[in-house]
Amino acid sequence: MRLCHGWGLTVALVTSALVLYIGYILRLDGATGPSPLPWWSVALAFAATEAFTVDFDLEQQPFVFSLSSLPLMVALAYLSPGELGLVILAGAGGLIVGDRGKPAPRVVANVASLLFYSSLAVCSYRLVLGDAGPIEPGGWRAAAAVAVTQFVVSNMLAEAGIALESGRFRLHYTRVTFVGSCIIEVLATIAGLLLVVVLWHQPGAVWIPLLLVAALIGALRLVTRVSRRAAKLELLSEFMAQRSLDSRELMTSLLARVRELLHCRVAEIVVVSGGSQDVAFRLVLDQRGQASATTPSAAELAQTLAGRARVQNESIIVTRHADEQELLDLLPDDAAMGAVAVPLRGEQGVLGAIVAADRENTKVFDDRDREVLETVASHAGAVIENSLLLERLRSEAAAMEHEATHDALTGCANRTLFRKRLEEALLWASEKEGSLVGVLLIDLDHFKRLNDGEGHHAGDAFLIETSARLNAAAPPGATVGRLGGDEFAIVLPRMGRADAVTKLAARLTEEVSAPVHLEHTTASIRPSIGEATYPVHATSPSHVDNASLLLRHADQAMYRAKGRRSGGVYEEDEAALSSGH
Repeated sequence: MRLCHGWGLTVALVTSALVLYIGYILRLDGATGPSPLPWWSVALAFAATEAFTVDFDLEQQPFVFSLSSLPLMVALAYLSPGELGLVILAGAGGLIVGDRGKPAPRVVANVASLLFYSSLAVCSYRLVLGDAGPIEPGGWRAAAAVAVTQFVVSNMLAEAGIALESGRFRLHYTRVTFVGSCIIEVLATIAGLLLVVVLWHQPGAVWIPLLLVAALIGALRLVTRVSRRAAKLELLSEFMAQRSLDSRELMTSLLARVRELLHCRVAEIVVVSGGSQDVAFRLVLDQRGQASATTPSAAELAQTLAGRARVQNESIIVTRHADEQELLDLLPDDAAMGAVAVPLRGEQGVLGAIVAADRENTKVFDDRDREVLETVASHAGAVIENSLLLERLRSEAAAMEHEATHDALTGCANRTLFRKRLEEALLWASEKEGSLVGVLLIDLDHFKRLNDGEGHHAGDAFLIETSARLNAAAPPGATVGRLGGDEFAIVLPRMGRADAVTKLAARLTEEVSAPVHLEHTTASIRPSIGEATYPVHATSPSHVDNASLLLRHADQAMYRAKGRRSGGVYEEDEAALSSGH
């Protein structure tokens, strides 16, 4: 439907241009220049200015403009209506040459727009000019009318074309682009008028203003090329300096720079882990500068432009006039000005892809944008690959450390880590007067009967549920450990009162004694819990010795509780036991 609307606008523009030319322009009197001017020379100049446009940056906003106002002003002052028609057609031919490589619908739409607003400009010029001469004040007013007509109509048509293609209207001009475009149009019109004045009075000196214009354009292109290269290198150096960021922050920073370099509203990066088909990360930076991360499946990724660029390992430029409907379907709905995607390569191959979409201005993405994005991707690939490698190594190291210090079945601290946490708590308490540290040793009575009767699978499930209950009931900062078999332990640092340990032991007894529903049975096992506290049961100057004393006292209390079938605390002959006798 959108494509039909676009063709409908094109046909309407061509028809309107023919109506203006046949109904009005052909009936005009010929221009009255002081000397004849070959129409073909103006036609060639008009075609050349449409074929070779000038682009530059203003406040980091790209501008592309044509110098067609110069030959158009000359044509309006010197040529007959029939010759004006030939000049406009020559301009259309030059535009086709300038748009070579672009999708055919885009070229046809641009040619239709040129024919219409050029015909409309001729009409407005002759209506305002009246009986005045081209170099008289009336001629200057007529030239101003041409400038206004071209600026307003050409930009309105560009916005209308984008709206028809995207299905929604959104003004692409910012304050900077609007003011810059106005200035460019005014300067081009003034230059055209000056060219007419020189031709009118001193035709032999016409090469002087043309040489000045050519020099100005050359300098403008050189400055633009240098400034763009400097901006690109600056952004890349800033990105390369951010190696300390994690991968997500690194990619977010990269996308922000892509948006800045290519003047687009949306940037996206996809990274695939290990060269597999599983997407490790997809990050999109939207037009509000907000980043959103997803992990799409391989099928979902295949429906995106980034996924296509990664699989094909080649850059892709897509506009709303793309010849392949399949590529159009890959564009998001709000990408009115299309998108460009390039593969992201590292030392190990293709990591993923980077996409820039939804241009901030009316300029579509082209090969220059592709080259810029490819340069960015070539530098970013190695940095991101190294960042991902470091994160993977850190993750593996953390996993190995966790495996070395935690019980594989329950995830609780193992004996080594438990002892370390206990010594750390005692060291801190020894430096803080009045601080208490509690230790609980927990043994599951008759667990062996369940394990032998129902099997190890049921026994493991019971141990996992028990550890979960202990962790849920333990206060913040406590460490729950599994010392082996059916024996658990808890370190309670920074306890305020000694009776808090006893109260917690009673609560744990109730929690652990509650029935556990297993696969084929329901089991209920009462725990035996032994308590010990620092400094009540351990007063050695060494926190290492105190750790051993507390564990021994808690172990003895646990076996006393086992004998009484209830929780207990070691209290007898505390002084002797604290001394290690």
